[in-house]
Amino acid sequence: MKNNKDYILTLDNNNRYVLVSNINYDNKAYIYLANIDNPLDIIIGQLIDDEITIVEDEKLLKELLKEFSKQIENNA
Repeated sequence: MKNNKDYILTLDNNNRYVLVSNINYDNKAYIYLANIDNPLDIIIGQLIDDEITIVEDEKLLKELLKEFSKQIENNA
């Protein structure tokens, strides 16, 4: 992962994503990314150091989306 600007990331697949939000949940760091060229292409992942592990567990994903929604609403 290369950090091009503060909130723009180029992933290993050479797609560029904007950081929509980041949260700590259950003592772990998670990020919400949206593809700049295709905003329907989103990634919810756990961030460990400089690596992103995509969240695939549906129950966890549902909880994280609720938390991201709350965080975004509180910062609006």
